[in-house]
Amino acid sequence: MEENKLGRGESEVILLAIDKSADALMDDKRARRVARNEKIEVYGTLTLLKLAYEEGVISDREELKNILNNVIEKGKLYVSKKLYNWVLGN
Repeated sequence: MEENKLGRGESEVILLAIDKSADALMDDKRARRVARNEKIEVYGTLTLLKLAYEEGVISDREELKNILNNVIEKGKLYVSKKLYNWVLGN
């Protein structure tokens, strides 16, 4: 594994996913690539938000939009217009 190029947190997530045969939740592009090379199913924050809305955990579309905007603003996460619309189901 190329863990020397990753932060400690990303490396730990990947090692835990390997150890537990689990999926991983991460947004870092390099870490996602390494995880996929290790045959780990990877999901990002935006997919998690979309699934939460689809499953009714987030019940209101406006609430989803507010959470998404908050994640982008406070998490300093770049989200393209296309991806933004995908999360909202546009």
